[in-house]
Amino acid sequence: MTLVVKCKSCSTVHKSHIQSVATKNEFIKAKEKLELFENIWKCPKCGRMSMYSSFDYGWQEEIKVHN
Repeated sequence: MTLVVKCKSCSTVHKSHIQSVATKNEFIKAKEKLELFENIWKCPKCGRMSMYSSFDYGWQEEIKVHN
């Protein structure tokens, strides 16, 4: 399972820099506690920086992600 975000510029889905959330339950708890709040990440595909809040993160079991 992978914590992912979708680039706000090019729409590429890629792994989040936060991978310490190991289970879906931990992901839900982190969102409730706003641990996934206002992080700025650089897209590995287009190189643009975007700010992500807890609503932008997704939990994917199997997904092709850009590394």
